[in-house]
Amino acid sequence: MKYFFPLLLFTIILSGILFAFKNTKRNPRNTLLWEIKHPNSKYTSYIFGTIHLIEKEYFHFPKLLQKKILKSDKVVLELPGFPTSEQLKPYIYLEKDQDLLSYFKQDQKKVMLQWVEQNLHLNEQEFTESYGKFKPFILVQTITQFAFLDKTVSYEREIVKIIKNQTIPIEGLETVENQINLFNLLPMENQVNMIMQAIESKTKNQLILKQLQQAYKDQDLDRIHQLLLEESSLTSTDFNQFVTARNRHWVKPLTTYFNQGKTFVAVGAGHLAGENGILNLLRKEGYKTKAIYLK
Repeated sequence: MKYFFPLLLFTIILSGILFAFKNTKRNPRNTLLWEIKHPNSKYTSYIFGTIHLIEKEYFHFPKLLQKKILKSDKVVLELPGFPTSEQLKPYIYLEKDQDLLSYFKQDQKKVMLQWVEQNLHLNEQEFTESYGKFKPFILVQTITQFAFLDKTVSYEREIVKIIKNQTIPIEGLETVENQINLFNLLPMENQVNMIMQAIESKTKNQLILKQLQQAYKDQDLDRIHQLLLEESSLTSTDFNQFVTARNRHWVKPLTTYFNQGKTFVAVGAGHLAGENGILNLLRKEGYKTKAIYLK
């Protein structure tokens, strides 16, 4: 499990983050949608915890959620839109003299190329031509997609689709460069280990992924936070880099948006709960939070 959390975190950054356990009994205080209001402000805003990539059978987007979005003055996502291949180009390639395969030990390379041949139907030469100059997280992303057993959908894309013909602007809390640099800061050895873990623990990861998706559907942020703390095995430095520091960085722009008008915020559910979660950080700023269960 050591690399399962960053693997899922990568899915949220370019596709989605999944943090939850199966929940059989609903606690009315635990939900994905929260009303946010400051006593000195006339505006009421909302924060929704997303799962950026989810299999269709677990996808739930009730009319209440759509109603809150359409009544907002502004929508705020982690990114202000979906990056194109051209926008990603400056961030996804290794240096000219570097080769992805050179970072794998011989036994790792053998296992990885076997997976590539079985799943991508590429031999070593074809793989080198297709992936050889990419940074490791591109291959991590590709392998992660295979953990999903059914067709997937995105909450962010659904939100964007809802306001497509509206005059509601979309803002972002981060840039593509911000998010990709989270992985660039990881040692190359760690990035390779993420790839190997994804390949070697395929069955286990698929089982956990099913539990995660069901748990997300159960709307239990406490369980989400429990997984984040107990199953990630991240070092304190990595945890701060991927979660805590980002939460704290987001508070200032969020409070600015809340003061400007009715704001609908959608970020990964793993960022909401806990002492250093967004909800608690906003409470420390004087905001009142109210859980709204999505039927």
